[in-house]
Amino acid sequence: MLLEIFGDNAVQAKFKNIRKSHTHIWNQIADKLNAMGFCRTGGQCKDRIANLKKRYLEIRRNMRSGSSPPEWVYWEKLHIIYGLKPSAEPELLMDSFGVR
Repeated sequence: MLLEIFGDNAVQAKFKNIRKSHTHIWNQIADKLNAMGFCRTGGQCKDRIANLKKRYLEIRRNMRSGSSPPEWVYWEKLHIIYGLKPSAEPELLMDSFGVR
């Protein structure tokens, strides 16, 4: 349920502003989970998503081009959330040598 709530477009839009604290958003997510019977705090939700994102990025970084997606239960949901975001792309380093 956490990934469904977190992945919602309206919730993702709230995370766009990187200058503001997101504590209130995490608390809103926790409130939705609590209403469904899952007793979680905003901090627990934030930590869980951070751990899932870290694992997703590790798997993605180690995937070979053309390989099939891993058989990880969270892969598809996380790929929908992070797959097209620039922050999920490996950093591209450019070298200025040879450029005139």
